[in-house]
Parts: sequence; structure tokens; C-alpha cells
Amino acid sequence: MTVNSRIFRLSFHLLFTLALTCANRLPAAQPVMYVRLLGTAGPSLGYGQAEAGMLVVAGPEVLLFDCGHGVPDRLFQLNRISVSKVFLSHLHSDHTEGLAELWMNWDACYSRGTTPLSVWGPGRDVDQPAGTADLTSHLASAWATDTHIRRDLVEHLPGSAIQIQTTEIQNEGVVYQSNGVTVSAFLVDHGPVKPAFGYRIDYQGHSVVFSGDTRPSDNLVQHAKGVDLLVHEVIVTDPSGNSSGNPIVAYHTSPEQAAGIFTQVAPRLAVYTHIVGSPLGLAARTRAAGYSGPLEVGQDLSLFEIGDSIAILHCPPSLAAVTNSSYQNKISAGDTVIAWGSGFTVGGNRLIFTPASGSGQSVVLGETDGLYFWDQSTGQINAALPPSVIAGQWYVQVQNDCIVPTGSQLVTVN
Repeated sequence: MTVNSRIFRLSFHLLFTLALTCANRLPAAQPVMYVRLLGTAGPSLGYGQAEAGMLVVAGPEVLLFDCGHGVPDRLFQLNRISVSKVFLSHLHSDHTEGLAELWMNWDACYSRGTTPLSVWGPGRDVDQPAGTADLTSHLASAWATDTHIRRDLVEHLPGSAIQIQTTEIQNEGVVYQSNGVTVSAFLVDHGPVKPAFGYRIDYQGHSVVFSGDTRPSDNLVQHAKGVDLLVHEVIVTDPSGNSSGNPIVAYHTSPEQAAGIFTQVAPRLAVYTHIVGSPLGLAARTRAAGYSGPLEVGQDLSLFEIGDSIAILHCPPSLAAVTNSSYQNKISAGDTVIAWGSGFTVGGNRLIFTPASGSGQSVVLGETDGLYFWDQSTGQINAALPPSVIAGQWYVQVQNDCIVPTGSQLVTVN
């Protein structure tokens, strides 16, 4: 064998080995779709949970499914208040109460620029004297004074941003297609509320199904087969079975019934939302009824990143305490501090120090800050204080990819 041939074989071997090494180190594929639960409660008022609402981001498309009380506030928390496409499953108040606010609130209207609010939803039926077009046209009438003042007299908002474009869904099938995203509506069984729809969203080989409100529905099962994420409603019934005569229970889905649906559909992940009643014990009852697949009990602001795998972020994280490296409350400038809590992500966390005096700028420490940030887990973040965190009182928060930060802990730096 000649020297040249040996060199060639050696070079080929090295290149082949390098190629395999590089292939093994290729970065993980990015998520294709993002699903955010905005509201997971049934009909209710309160600070802890919003009513029905789910946000889907697929490519450039930002789509909202249902808009109950509190949903616009959640969108504002996420800096998504400019959303302009809304799909209503049915016209119960806990799925529509936030629509007026999303349409005409100053922040929302201004954020949309010249883009109108587009709404899809069911039309009239025997026991549904008003459809989606009636709902939006009456909103326009009710807010006519406000519209006139903001458009014509004072703010001079673009007329198009104040418009509502309404599409009533007459039949099952594709109701929206753009930028590779397909939204399909299918009938569910929420009688006497008719029609009531569930939605399937497809994008680049991945999919999400949103049940809306329904009792067990064979039609939903058929449309959800092969889905990545099935987001389904539930009513937490009396486990003794004494709620069989309850008319509200009759047009929703119990945990035991949901277990059967999840088993038939076999989604990559099943998620509960629109949880009527306490979520305590909900997962256990679902397991006891025979469902053994991936399951998540939804919480407001939970984020699901769908790609080759499905990542879950529970939002917001919780911050319980901030100590020094000796686990004491006494913190000095330049110390290493430990933030204790839960729901932190391994990577992507930020520690935010805000002067309690209200003057001066916040100091944000992230994992790319080298010396000043070097260790993190789901319940603990260690960071060395930079010179910019001087002696005084500071409010400390943790923020991760959920966007919404934890509550604040007041810390004194000596």
C-alpha cells in the first residue's frame, strides 16, 4: 500500500469519525407548536384562575380558543394581548365573557394596530336563539359610544382595529388555513347547547385537540385519533356516584369517562382543563379508571412545547425564600445567594433584583452571566451577587420561560 493511499484511508476515517461525532451533537429539534392554558376553571370569579381559554402558537399564527373571564389578563401577562383570531367552542358565558375586553380594552385595541378582531363560532339553533354573529353585533351596539369617542373624537384609533369580523361555523371541517396551519371544527355533545364545537389544530405534522365543553363524544374520539395533545374538559363528580341526577354533570365529562376517552384516543399527552370542582385526586381517579398514558392536570399558564417530545412548564414558578450560602437570611454584598422554590427550569432561569426604593434599575442575572450565575435546578438557584446589587433592600423574583415571574421576596443586602 502506498503512502498516499494510507494517508487517504486515514483521512477518510478521521472525516467519517468527525461526521458521526457532529451528527451525535446536533442540537435538539426546536418545538413546532406551543400551547398555553390561559384559563382552566369552570364558571367562576376569582384571582387564582381564569375561565376557559387556550392559546396556540404555530409558526407565525397566534390563535385563541375561547375567551372567558380573566383570559385577557392572562394574555396581557404574556405580552400576547395583540391576539386577533378567536375561535369559540360555544356561547356559554364562561367561554365568552372576556371577548368584549379583548376587543375594546385600550391595550388590546392599540396592540392590534390596524388589524380587526376576527371571531369564529357557532350559529343559531333551536335552543340557541343567538349565534356568534348576534353576540358580536350586539357587542358593537353596546359599545357604540366608546367606539365613536375613541375612533372619531379623541384617540383616533384606526377604524379597522375596532371592527369585529365574524364567521359563523355551519358545518364540520376546515374553518381556517394560513401559513401552514389548519384549524378544523367538529361537533361535540354539550346538549342542549347546540351546536357546540371542538377544534383540531394541525401544523407541520403535529396536532392539538381542544374539546370545548362536552359529555363523552365518539365524534371527538374520531377527530382526536393520532393527536399530540388532547386538552379535555372535566367535571369532578361525587366519587360515590351520587351525582347521576345532576343536570350540570349530565352534559360534562367525569374523570372516569375521561379515562375511557383518553384510552381510546391514546394522545402523546392528555391534559385536563375547564376543571369544574377541586382538582385534588383528579389524576388518581383517572388512573383508577384504567388510563395509564401520559396525563397532566392543567393549571393556568401551563405551557406545552410540542415537537419530537412534549415539554411541560408549570407557570409561574414559586419562590419560597432567598438565603446566603450558609442557608441564613443575613446576606452581604458580593455573597452567593440561594433562591429556594419550585417550578424552576434547568436552564432558562433569571434572577431579578429590583430596588425596593422604587428608584434605580433592576439587575437581571441569567445563566449566560458567567461568574454571577452558575448553578440551578428545579428547586434551587445559586448566584453570586454582582457589584450592581449594592447594600439596601431589594425585591427578588425568579422568571423562566413561562414569562410570568414568581411573587417577590423582600431581601436586605448588608
